[in-house]
Amino acid sequence: MSGALPHRPLRIGFIGFGEVASHVLPGLRDAGLTDIAVYARRPEARDRAAGLGAAASSDIAALADRDVVLACVPGSAAVDAARSAAALPSTLLYVDVSSLDPAGKRAAAEAAPGVFVDAAILGSAVERGHRVPLVASGPGAARFAGLFAPHGMVIEVVGDRPGEAAAIKLVRSVFVKGLEALYAEAFVAARRLGVLDTVEASVAEFLDARPARDTADMLLRSHLLHAARRAEECALSARLVADAGLDPLLSAATAALMARTAARVPQEKVRGRPGVAQAVALLDESLGDNP
Repeated sequence: MSGALPHRPLRIGFIGFGEVASHVLPGLRDAGLTDIAVYARRPEARDRAAGLGAAASSDIAALADRDVVLACVPGSAAVDAARSAAALPSTLLYVDVSSLDPAGKRAAAEAAPGVFVDAAILGSAVERGHRVPLVASGPGAARFAGLFAPHGMVIEVVGDRPGEAAAIKLVRSVFVKGLEALYAEAFVAARRLGVLDTVEASVAEFLDARPARDTADMLLRSHLLHAARRAEECALSARLVADAGLDPLLSAATAALMARTAARVPQEKVRGRPGVAQAVALLDESLGDNP
């Protein structure tokens, strides 16, 4: 189902007008979607929306004639935003792009009007505007993609249940935000130790040496084989970070994870050169549940 509306232009609404909405709206407008209304509580948000050509209001009823409503609010406000919109027509497509866990998205879906879409942003709307990649799930996900992909939005439908897109975003954040945190800890320690330029160049060389999938394959395979030795090295790293005057949050956690793998993964099960899927499966089977 394409979701196309053949008789008139698509009417779009926004709930909230912070960073995401203010960077997505201009791209939609430039792509020909000019009938845009915004509901926002803060006067400065309404002024910003009006300055970008939207009809801005402090009354949620201003969205009553919309075909699609994009809820762009902080995760902590997402369920309340859905409740505030409950009186809107049951025919609209309600797209929640807030950062929430799967349970939170399901709660928002229960409170929201219309057909719900769990949409999760995988990138920076500041950098890429309305073309920032999204994953979408829920009963309205396919319709959402059908309506907006022709206007330049990059939407991958990943399921028909609210919470599936949210799970992808948050698990991905373990890596992406974890990498950000690793940079912060390692590079500040390197600066204090007077070796920042060399460490930065070495890290860049390592990351640039092979495609990302090959790096994942190499690290996960070797993790199973060499976790015990790496745990000792990472413990030394954590000590060095502490000696530099920093709390070694990630260094210590890395040493602990390596030690856990060494203790729980039987080496007799690690044979040959397991790929990513096999390595992750072996880790999953061996590590058990968090007590």
